Amino acid sequence: MKFEDLDKEGKEIASAIFRLAKPVDYADLEKRGILSKAGAWYRVLKPADLPEHVTCKMHEMAWDSKGMKVKFSGIRGAQRLAKKLENSGISAPGDL
Repeated sequence: MKFEDLDKEGKEIASAIFRLAKPVDYADLEKRGILSKAGAWYRVLKPADLPEHVTCKMHEMAWDSKGMKVKFSGIRGAQRLAKKLENSGISAPGDL
């Protein structure tokens, strides 16, 4: 079965799994001025520029006098699920 053959709900679930499994390139986001490392947190400098696969990994958020900062969840579980989908013939949609 291919991604295109899934029903609407199946496509939504598979897309969410592949989005969560996609690694975050923190160095690139820092270089582009979107994030900056702040201890165990990342300060969000340009929230509108965060890619969707990055925003869905935010699991903790706080605000202080300097603005918003976030922590991200791990991706190993999502990567295992994505691998199972790929092994069953379902690959990530083209926009991921």
